[in-house]
Amino acid sequence: MENLEGEIVLPDLQALEMIAIRLAEQLTGGDVVLLKGELGAGKTTFTQMLAHALGAQERVPSPTFTIEARYPLSGAQAQELVHIDLYRLSSLQGGSEDTLHFQELFDGSREQGRIVVVEWAERLGSTAPPSFWELQFKHGSSGNSRTVIVTHHV
Repeated sequence: MENLEGEIVLPDLQALEMIAIRLAEQLTGGDVVLLKGELGAGKTTFTQMLAHALGAQERVPSPTFTIEARYPLSGAQAQELVHIDLYRLSSLQGGSEDTLHFQELFDGSREQGRIVVVEWAERLGSTAPPSFWELQFKHGSSGNSRTVIVTHHV
């Protein structure tokens, strides 16, 4: 498989599906995917496509108001997808209840067979796990085009 990392220019949101499929092939229980970028740049659409590629049977809406949602996965890579949307949080403060919850979630993901996807991950601050995939979404220069920068931090 060719390297998924780097800057990828997409003509439209539908082109995100290939990135979601390629990333899903590389993810296993314990992996964390941090999504960053502008409002409306495709983070939720990408998460929906990734969830489908991982074997989620349920519709995956944005958990903006609930902050966290969980979906069972039928794929072999993991048993559960945890979808977190931090849009409503300005940032996580060290030692806060939210910070401790997310740190425990990240730390226990491998043992629990979870893949965790976090939208608006720039609001995590220092709570980010030591190893993760990062996707930075940007609006493109024309129409519905987008640029996605994919980085694997290990």
